[in-house]
Amino acid sequence: MLKIIITDDHPIVRQGITELINSEPSFTITGQFDDGQLLLQSSALVEADILFLDLNMPRTDGLKVLQQIRDKNIKVKTIVLTSYASEKLAVECRKLGASAYLLKTNNIENLILIIKDVMKGETFFEAISTPISKEDNQFTYLDGFLQKYRLTKRETQIIKLICAGYSSSDIADKLALSAFTVQTHRKNIFKKLQLENSNTASLYDFASKNGLI
Repeated sequence: MLKIIITDDHPIVRQGITELINSEPSFTITGQFDDGQLLLQSSALVEADILFLDLNMPRTDGLKVLQQIRDKNIKVKTIVLTSYASEKLAVECRKLGASAYLLKTNNIENLILIIKDVMKGETFFEAISTPISKEDNQFTYLDGFLQKYRLTKRETQIIKLICAGYSSSDIADKLALSAFTVQTHRKNIFKKLQLENSNTASLYDFASKNGLI
């Protein structure tokens, strides 16, 4: 039985992958995590065959997870599943030992075949049309995005959590903030993005179009 872990901070993504995995009798999901730190603390990681990994997550991002997996010589084969159509990030993930780099915006129905190919030792890195940035920052796209909309990284983190279905009190607990602070961030986010206040659907649409989820 092939053991698979899914690490992504968006429940809808985890659910979609889970449904595909469950359609294959020889595959089993041994863990699901919504941030990299929890993944690295889990004993399931060293026993897994395949890891699905998002790059942009709370606390410990995907690149740091890949670094830890490499440094600890963990044998799991990693399939990066991301919204970042960045050639530079794809190259960086390959250097850090990832076996595949897939875009969430593309059809994921071929995941079963890709998993089987990866287990045979093959690699899969989608052709990325976005030109490599001249900047050295690995998350240049995100930094430019923050500047464009005058968002802080904390606000971006809260956007992702709101879109993942967390309430303000849940977000406060998760980020060790007061509920009042989260509510203030939330108001600022909607004001900066010129969205109707408390309209989560419009925020989700914005986040999806801009590669945050």
